[in-house]
Amino acid sequence: MLVTALWTISPTTPYPGTAALLPVVGAGLVVLLGGSSGLTVLGRWAPVAALGRISYAVYLWHWPAVVLLPIVTGHPLGTRSKVAILVGSIALAALTTRFVEEPLRFSARVSALRPRRVALWGIASTLLVVALGASTLGALEVQQTQAAAYQRSLETGDVPCFGAAAGVGTADPCTDPRLADVRVPAPAAAGTDDANRPACWSNTTPDLAVCRLGPATGYTRHIAAIGDSHNNALISAYAAIARERNWRIDVAGHIGCYLTTAEQQAPSDAYTASCNGWKQAALAWVRDHPDLDALVVTHAATKSPVIVPAGSTNDATVVDGLVGAWRNATDAGVPVIAIRDNPVAGNDTLDCLGRMTGPTTDVCDSPRAAALAAFDGSAEAVARLGHRAALVDLTDRYCTATTCPAVVGGVVVHRDPTHLTATFARTLAPSLGSALADALRTLGR
Repeated sequence: MLVTALWTISPTTPYPGTAALLPVVGAGLVVLLGGSSGLTVLGRWAPVAALGRISYAVYLWHWPAVVLLPIVTGHPLGTRSKVAILVGSIALAALTTRFVEEPLRFSARVSALRPRRVALWGIASTLLVVALGASTLGALEVQQTQAAAYQRSLETGDVPCFGAAAGVGTADPCTDPRLADVRVPAPAAAGTDDANRPACWSNTTPDLAVCRLGPATGYTRHIAAIGDSHNNALISAYAAIARERNWRIDVAGHIGCYLTTAEQQAPSDAYTASCNGWKQAALAWVRDHPDLDALVVTHAATKSPVIVPAGSTNDATVVDGLVGAWRNATDAGVPVIAIRDNPVAGNDTLDCLGRMTGPTTDVCDSPRAAALAAFDGSAEAVARLGHRAALVDLTDRYCTATTCPAVVGGVVVHRDPTHLTATFARTLAPSLGSALADALRTLGR
């Protein structure tokens, strides 16, 4: 069970969850039954015994390093960073076990303490930890209750400035004093505020998964939205648009993969094969549906960069790849609507918001230039395709002239540095729906 857990639990596995049974039950069985097995011989081997002696201290030391190092450096952990954390954790664990933990454990003064006194100290410490945890959970519950209340208000239109409706970058921004100290979803829970659906998501397989939003028949428009995770982060908006406008929107997404003929950088050959196979299947699906009113495309400008061939540039490769893929649709009579990628946030934005109390300030915001620094290429590709393509740019719903706020209209914008929360995406529905309708009219659909 332990070995299986090493190979089956990946960064995309919901955890903790049922997957936790593998390492937990496996470790429990080792503790319960390992003493009469060949594991005893392995445990007597000096390196294993030494690591076992300091293992709990290794656990305590490695975790803050794993969490904090990406925040400090601004980059995800690479091989060198992981090796450094492993070596550093073992070194620190050996020192603290030898000079802190064991002297305390085996101290004569500690051993002489009366059991009743030890029990009282233990109870007091436990109550303190429980109280701190309860206060945190209580604050989270309050924030989540606020989120539910404002979500209901959003549905009825009682909070006109909620989320993207605030129009922070428009000529006439909307402000509601009731939202001054509202931050929903709660920053501690924002990371899981994702509306993606398995039926719309191919993850790491080349098979095309397409889900339908809106009516199966009797719809007034039929569009397809295809792209990477930034496309599927808009599913709550797509669903609202389909429902409110009586449109049918077919959605398909693949992790780190979007419609481009350019080769994308990938962690493995298998991943590249999966991505390329999915692109071919997606383009074939579009060609098989010439009844589409439009193909809507978007992609993460900061993820899965393209491989630049000799003699070209990154920007030219990005644009050429988009145009090459989109022509599969336009040549089949399906125009393209490209949505400019959303701005990005800082790596520590959610932690920053989690520490915030009272009215929301600009301390967690990102400079506009940094948030929109990555080259998207959509505008340039649309210009190349002329009357067969249109651009939707909702930047004024995210950013002012100088900053991209972490909270807009009381809603936390990002669930991680690059992906929108489902709550904020849902508030984009009126703006995105209107922009798509305008683009369809421009395209003569």
